[in-house]
Amino acid sequence: MTKVEMIRNVAREASITNSAAELAVNRIRDIIVDEVMNTGRFALDGVGVFTLVERAAREGRNPQTGEAVRIPAKKVVKFRPAKSFKEVVG
Repeated sequence: MTKVEMIRNVAREASITNSAAELAVNRIRDIIVDEVMNTGRFALDGVGVFTLVERAAREGRNPQTGEAVRIPAKKVVKFRPAKSFKEVVG
């Protein structure tokens, strides 16, 4: 599902305009991003948990040349689905 499809779906299900649905979807996204950046974690019951983790620096290889390449440390977001979500999906 694309963002546009999600907005249309929210608008239809909530009986609101597409612009109001877009504001709601954007705000939910902003809340999730802000919470992960500020606390390192966002949990949504029945869906799952977004967690901010630090990936350590490491050495990789350029697949074309085989040359060693230094990959710097960085922060990444991991998602762990809720038990009920996993049960529904399979």
